[in-house]
Amino acid sequence: MIKRRHFRILAPALIALLAALTFSFGAGSQSQLPSPAKRHFLVLLYPVSPTVMQDPRTPQILQQHLEYLKQQLTAGTLVLAGPRLDGVYGLGILETPTSEDARRIMENDPMVKNSILRLEIHEIRLFLQRGQPGPQ
Repeated sequence: MIKRRHFRILAPALIALLAALTFSFGAGSQSQLPSPAKRHFLVLLYPVSPTVMQDPRTPQILQQHLEYLKQQLTAGTLVLAGPRLDGVYGLGILETPTSEDARRIMENDPMVKNSILRLEIHEIRLFLQRGQPGPQ
């Protein structure tokens, strides 16, 4: 498990890598910032302990978590989500008007509500997305 001090060093690199792999960065100006209704937030979900995933209630809550994320996808607030293949954490990108909205949505996730996962939220700026025109 990554210690907090190591994560502080690695977090910017992880965020940049995620953005580079998922989207292409452009050199935008202030006029190219997304509208307030289109703010994006990177969500990182970490197990609260190394053994929490072995809890007998976790499989049922995991199913509830997946259904909750599907609801957010249908509602248009979830852009993408998935686990890291090594199990260290899961990540997602939300599109909400405020960071408070993003936090409220994720605090209602069954895995977070049941103290199986803890969450971090970071605002990000998307410059380019597949199917969207880039900055002019």
